Amino acid sequence: MRRNMGTWIAAWRHLFGLGAMLGAALLLALGAPAQAAERELTIMVWSHFIPDVDKEFRVHAEEFGKLKGIKVRIDTVDLKQFVAKKAAEAQAQSGHDIIQNYGADAMVYDPLLLDVSDLVTDLGKQHGGWIPLAEEICKVGRAWKSVPWYYYPYPLVIRTDLIKKIGETPPDSWEDVLRVGKKLKAIDKPVGIQLGHSRDGNAAMLALMWGYGASITSKDGQTITLNSPETRKAIDFMIRLYKDAMPDDVVSWDDAANNRAFLAGSISMTFNSPSIYKTAMSKEIKVEETGEPLDKAMDHILPPKGPLGRFAFADALSLGIWKFSKNADLAKEFLKFHFQAKQFNAFLDVAVGYNTPFLKNYRKHAVFTSDPRVNYVGKIAEFEHTLGYPGPVTAQAQQIWDLYIINDMFAFAVTGKKTPDEAIKWAEGEIKSIYEGRKP
Repeated sequence: MRRNMGTWIAAWRHLFGLGAMLGAALLLALGAPAQAAERELTIMVWSHFIPDVDKEFRVHAEEFGKLKGIKVRIDTVDLKQFVAKKAAEAQAQSGHDIIQNYGADAMVYDPLLLDVSDLVTDLGKQHGGWIPLAEEICKVGRAWKSVPWYYYPYPLVIRTDLIKKIGETPPDSWEDVLRVGKKLKAIDKPVGIQLGHSRDGNAAMLALMWGYGASITSKDGQTITLNSPETRKAIDFMIRLYKDAMPDDVVSWDDAANNRAFLAGSISMTFNSPSIYKTAMSKEIKVEETGEPLDKAMDHILPPKGPLGRFAFADALSLGIWKFSKNADLAKEFLKFHFQAKQFNAFLDVAVGYNTPFLKNYRKHAVFTSDPRVNYVGKIAEFEHTLGYPGPVTAQAQQIWDLYIINDMFAFAVTGKKTPDEAIKWAEGEIKSIYEGRKP
């Protein structure tokens, strides 16, 4: 890229001569038009599931722009298009200054990301330090290659009124989910856990597997351990849950389908961050049968425990700065501004518990402590893990997640398209092809 730019400059100098160069210098001395002189800081993130979060982030951009006398542009991109757009910027080494990372992106894009260790260290000192998960997803070797932003927790979202109606209590284990779910399906209010190409479904199935002692790899992050008796037990359980407590079409549900079903009163349980709760409140949705506000008839509880314990998945996001950015210092200043108390507290306010911060002091924010329906945040952290568990976060773990291999494995088994053993063997083959570099 630099060689091409140098060639272009040389050609420009040859064609237009010294006079043009002197003319340009004179123009600069006299003062270029204000519009041409305005610097622009650009940021690309994916569109948040709660639109108010994107609006608040843009408020921060506008305030910072006024403070610095620059323009700050935030481009929000649909989740389904984001990965391709980001990869295109990396390939061209041209694009936005600040880029959202998630999962293993800090490792995948390590050579193209600026070292932000100084900024991360300063933010940690100012705001009570970082929870351990932050280092897992943003540190490559000894360098921080992305600034931990927030993560989506995946509690179990339940209809408390319906559970009370059937004479049950909120489920604590996966077997409880099955027992209670059977009764709820009998009154046409089934459990709705996605088995389609869905991040929520990915998170739920990993939590289930870990609870049964199953994993994709061992602690070294390289030895594939999926084909195990523990994985078979997790699949056998899901076959029972699907048959006795869930609607058939969950195998085609995406990340919006469970939200729609819960808000419509069609399901009684699902895995989701508090976006359903936020929508129920903001749109004042009522329970059709009783007229009660839906947000008062629901709750978020810890994910159910399996035979080997309780596990939860954390879908982690961070903000990186491309090395090819021409505004790296300005980008660092904006991020420091965004994480200051006035801005970041407002950012957490509008998310209603959806954005769970990595900085310890912000986990004490009133949104996590004053509303009993989202106070799970203070408890769920001890059970949370992310891509690659029980090993490290890796690029291969990210690809397995992005291709929905685990969800497909469960979907094949519950629908009978493959036997449990065939489904496991298929998934194992897909995973091996990723680790051996045979899958694009």
